[in-house]
Amino acid sequence: MPPSSPQEYGDAFLLGVAPTVPLGSAESSTRLSKDVRMAAYRNIGRGQSDALPANDGLRAFLSSVKKDPSILNSHESVNTLALEIGKKLASLLLTGDVDLDTSTNTADMGLDSLVAIELRGWWKLTFGFEISTLEMLSMGTLEALGKRTADGLKGLYDN
Repeated sequence: MPPSSPQEYGDAFLLGVAPTVPLGSAESSTRLSKDVRMAAYRNIGRGQSDALPANDGLRAFLSSVKKDPSILNSHESVNTLALEIGKKLASLLLTGDVDLDTSTNTADMGLDSLVAIELRGWWKLTFGFEISTLEMLSMGTLEALGKRTADGLKGLYDN
């Protein structure tokens, strides 16, 4: 059955769409902010002030790495990166706050090719370098992903 207007599909739904700009922001698309299907994201946007401090820790760590890349040589740095990647993976899988162990197998956590594609996009934005989906899946543990991140950041900042 054809839609009643070119932009209206009453019996359709979107899968995998998450706005990167909060729906309450002036920069947000008006069409998305009025769409009832985006109500869940509107509610998430209201509670985002609680989520920001957790992300500030990673931002602060990455800015200190930019100033002094030698801190990436420590095991604590690799562990910090692994835990932050684990937190992001847990948020993508909607598992909430779980006790993360860096030796945890990422496949056991739920990392598959589709989740790896989402994680890969976050990785590029957060760390500033690419990682392939296949490489991410083959790492096996959060610790290996943390080590790969540290090595990639060394390559970026050791110029």
